[in-house]
Amino acid sequence: MSGIKTPYMGWGIGPDHMTPIEGTKHDADKPRWDLLPINVTEEVVQVLTHGAQKYGDDNWRRVPESRRRYYAAAMRHITAYWKGWEEDPEDDLGHLAHAICCLMFLEEMRIEEQLAQSEREG
Repeated sequence: MSGIKTPYMGWGIGPDHMTPIEGTKHDADKPRWDLLPINVTEEVVQVLTHGAQKYGDDNWRRVPESRRRYYAAAMRHITAYWKGWEEDPEDDLGHLAHAICCLMFLEEMRIEEQLAQSEREG
């Protein structure tokens, strides 16, 4: 298994104790979290933080009819963005960041439902 080479050069044991060696990390088959865009991720976290301050931590998990309501909320934010309103006036954060949160909630619910189904089936 090959790893991603890092630009850092360390020093190994050699005749002069200064033999340069390149480090190796065997992580080629692992998820590439470094590909996640940091700026949008930070804005999504800001939306989540605002929501937690307003409604409480993980309140989205307790919302009745959550699938329908978060789908509707995502579509409202996407539509607002499409109409040219980039930021939500309530918190000045991007409508798309709000939509991403709604879509993340929907996907998390779907995955959790699949996991629960798998556990029930044994």
